[in-house]
Amino acid sequence: MMNLKDLYNINLGKIENRYFIQMAGFGFDATVVKNLNSTLKKINGKTAHLISGIRTLLIDKFNGLNLIIDGKRLLVYHIIVSLGNKYAGNYNLSQLNKSDGKFLICSQLANKKSLLLYNIVSIATNKGFRSNQDFHDNIKIEGTKYCQLDGELYTPKNSRIDINLHKSSFLQTGSRNP
Repeated sequence: MMNLKDLYNINLGKIENRYFIQMAGFGFDATVVKNLNSTLKKINGKTAHLISGIRTLLIDKFNGLNLIIDGKRLLVYHIIVSLGNKYAGNYNLSQLNKSDGKFLICSQLANKKSLLLYNIVSIATNKGFRSNQDFHDNIKIEGTKYCQLDGELYTPKNSRIDINLHKSSFLQTGSRNP
């Protein structure tokens, strides 16, 4: 017999027919994943990401994306949509308080690599993303060709996508310690 104590809820993000558990990234984040050397990733994933990140920062150019929240349109260049506060393992993405079950949206409005580098260093030193931050349960993004979902490259069917919060219930099975 199912006991309600055995049922637990988690939030998932959803883009088209794909779910993500932790985060979706656009702009720099997605391009780093796109540029990953798959052979090096199999040997050492962290080193592969670091090398791809440096290459992406130095070489790639980023087009603006339209971030639409509550009907308001912002031109942004980099976006992280997260279901939690951790980024790439144990780095803090934000110093803001709890999200109350919403996405943490981090976006950079200026197309300046110096600001992008500042945000990368700030996250790496656990100070969090230093550009725009807010909490929402659904957003739209226009102008994207690809994104990363939980570190994997994803190519949406359309250049305009909806990102929605999806609440899922799971049944705990097996024995639990009281």
